[in-house]
Amino acid sequence: MLLLVVIVGIGTAMVPFCLAEESSMDQDEPGAAIIMEDNAVFQNNRSGIRVRGSLPVAIRGGKIYRNGRAGLNLQDQAEISVRRCDIFANHNAGINLRNASRLRLTDSTIHQNGTAGLRIRTAAGQIFPARVEISGNRIFRNRQDGVLSWPAGEAPVELTIRNSRIFANRKAGLRVENTTRLVAADNRIRSNGTAGISSWSSGASVPRLDIHRNTIAFNRGSGINVDAGITGKGAISNNWIHNNLRAGIACGILGTSGTPRIDLRILNNTIVGNGSEEEGAGIRSDAGSDVLILNNIIAYNFTTGILTTDCGSYSHNLLFANGEAPNCCADQDEIPFWIEKIQYASCSGRGSGGLITDPRFVDPDRYNFFLQPDSPARNAGTNIYHGSGFLSSGIDMGATGGPHAFRPETGPEETR
Repeated sequence: MLLLVVIVGIGTAMVPFCLAEESSMDQDEPGAAIIMEDNAVFQNNRSGIRVRGSLPVAIRGGKIYRNGRAGLNLQDQAEISVRRCDIFANHNAGINLRNASRLRLTDSTIHQNGTAGLRIRTAAGQIFPARVEISGNRIFRNRQDGVLSWPAGEAPVELTIRNSRIFANRKAGLRVENTTRLVAADNRIRSNGTAGISSWSSGASVPRLDIHRNTIAFNRGSGINVDAGITGKGAISNNWIHNNLRAGIACGILGTSGTPRIDLRILNNTIVGNGSEEEGAGIRSDAGSDVLILNNIIAYNFTTGILTTDCGSYSHNLLFANGEAPNCCADQDEIPFWIEKIQYASCSGRGSGGLITDPRFVDPDRYNFFLQPDSPARNAGTNIYHGSGFLSSGIDMGATGGPHAFRPETGPEETR
């Protein structure tokens, strides 16, 4: 099929691309037929580089900036790998995908673009999935979302984001809609304008979410905001979620009646210090029993620990010092009713296995939420189903237990 690469405009400096068989192609790009390496592409009236058609292309070591539209514009079944590139200050998105087939983005910086850092869009009639793999990147200070996935039809966007830093974007760090299938793992998502991660749907199809082992902090909205979505095998699990301006996790706040739009499992997260005078539960759910809350540690949040419309949808969580409740309680059989009421936003009862006590973090003032050896959260979690079987023994509450447990070498960014 046709491949079209367009690089036009005064001020464009580039080294001509070459055929793969005549180059020293890296092993992680074995299928590329065309390579562009160590180019500077800038100040074009339209996009810096436009690729369409299914002939695989590799771009590496490039600097793509100040173009009139997107830095990279990928269309019509394009297959492309981008590695070690700096893409910035473009008028629209840093990278724009429209009906592209595949993008691998690694070890690059995407910043200060006029709209999103990376924008993924599929048309209503598209029949093949778009596969986007993002690893080891820094995506920051874009004027809208850091990453936006916005499919219009039934073909999914399969979006995997790992080991990346997504920060200081004006809207959400990561926003997914409709048929997006998201895996977000081992990322640092912080200081974004509306939410760390946001999930929503404009139709009957909703995103599928596997969000685990991320640090999500200091965002000026909720850490994770799910207005529509279901969780996959990975669930929303083992995340450090702290110091966000609204709720740590918010579910179904804008939900409507009719077709079910939320089915979530929230497992083994450590949720600390979220909220402000505007809002501030550790976990807020307006979706009732469609949100299952297990094995979390929820402490020092502004208004309450768990705020839910279904008081039976949680168990085996440790809550401590949320709202105006004092630091307590050594004896779990002697907890005053009013303290329990504050922790659970007027729900009566802690749920099976629930604790209200100091989790004994290593150093919470420095955002180190690992557990001290004598923490009551150790081995206090319940059995949970994950993937092909049950985890049924020695489960800590919080992010250091369960399916994707944090280890000391993978702790919050501030402790490393």
